[in-house]
Amino acid sequence: METGGTPGIHMQDAAGNKVTRIPRLCYPVNEKGQSIILHGLTYFSKEAVYQPFEEMMEKGKVRELFGASSAFRPQYEVSEELQLKFGREKIPVIGLEKWVRKAVAPADTFVLQWADAAIDHSQQQPCASLPEYYRWSGKEAAALGPSEVPESIRAQPAVFAAKQAANPSTYTSSLDRGGAWTKPGPSAGPFAVTLSDGSTVTYYWYRFIDQPTLQNAEMSEAEKKRLQVVAEEIQRNWTAEKQYLPEPTQGTLAALDGALLVTPPTGLEVGYVPIAVSQQQ
Repeated sequence: METGGTPGIHMQDAAGNKVTRIPRLCYPVNEKGQSIILHGLTYFSKEAVYQPFEEMMEKGKVRELFGASSAFRPQYEVSEELQLKFGREKIPVIGLEKWVRKAVAPADTFVLQWADAAIDHSQQQPCASLPEYYRWSGKEAAALGPSEVPESIRAQPAVFAAKQAANPSTYTSSLDRGGAWTKPGPSAGPFAVTLSDGSTVTYYWYRFIDQPTLQNAEMSEAEKKRLQVVAEEIQRNWTAEKQYLPEPTQGTLAALDGALLVTPPTGLEVGYVPIAVSQQQ
């Protein structure tokens, strides 16, 4: 876990000690007071994914579930307390065990186990927070609980402004300069969707083997034809309700921005893919 971009405000208490305040860092927790950091990391062998996919490419017969066997899932052990460090000097933070500790639950899942006092239960999604204040002493910094923060420090204003790009850049492709983007080129478009962050993505529909990234692959016409056949079989058979990799044993999968799930134009339902050419605010 790395929070390398976290800002901090340095202050001094009445005794001249350096105190650093960081923003409230909130971690979602489950009903057991745990934040799941890593779950079910799986290493797939060549026999689990590569060889079945290679066979699928050769025979043109699409399969569904990959990695059901010949896969390895490591087990974790907790060997030490959670360690956080400040700045380039890597000053160690002490006292965090009163708020949080490392744990495994079960053995293939690495979690942060929070003390109940660190959890905010007032939110619809309960979350736990690291301490906001740290008092420096020599070559270490001690985490401070709310009652340990001097009033002179608590009274000092602290504003953590979100850093905004001065001039948000626009992503554009080389579509207007020709090359692989226009030879052979798209079959339909342009189309546009607005994402949840407010940006607009413009895209075209390309035949699978006509998409720009494949134009410099130096494939023969026979190889292109075979690849197009496999792509079409995948699109016909790999539908959304089927399972392709083993499911996680706990938690829920992440969701995509709904605007990214686009519908092909009539006649391009099989054998075509959407390719983004620009994104702008």
